[in-house]
Amino acid sequence: LAPAFILHWERPEGYNGRGSGTFVCPNHLAGFLELTLGLLVARAVIVRRESQSVERSVILKALVIYAAVMAMAGILFTLSRSGWAATVIGLSALLFLGEWRLRSVLPRAVFVLGILTFMAFVLWNVDSIRNYVTKSHRTDNPAQGITLRDPTMGGSALMWSGTIKMLRDVPLFGT
Repeated sequence: LAPAFILHWERPEGYNGRGSGTFVCPNHLAGFLELTLGLLVARAVIVRRESQSVERSVILKALVIYAAVMAMAGILFTLSRSGWAATVIGLSALLFLGEWRLRSVLPRAVFVLGILTFMAFVLWNVDSIRNYVTKSHRTDNPAQGITLRDPTMGGSALMWSGTIKMLRDVPLFGT
């Protein structure tokens, strides 16, 4: 099997089967799309009417919503669990930002909850994504319940503990 290349950089074999676009690492694409999704959702919720023409406003709103759905699909197909978590946390935070009048809270809540529902639906119903999630868990011992197959999560937990130590050493400016 020939190695995959992205813009002349060899893509590691461990990333095969995961969406990454022009990014070598799928996690980087997930982070980029998560930031973009936040901007798209904010624009869809905040901007009421973009032009004098109702038709033009509806078409522009539909394009923003379509772009948000495609960003969400891209996040899901990167198979980046941290990208999924960041998306859920970021969209959940959007619920609490902004005005608290019913006129502004209701569209925000409907849009955010709709996207989170879409994400849960796809996670549950697309076989390749569901298999990726379930292969990181094991249920060998029913008394223990569900446990992680790799407690270090591919070394991520070790990096997180090192990062926390660095934060404690230099909390204000980082390293």
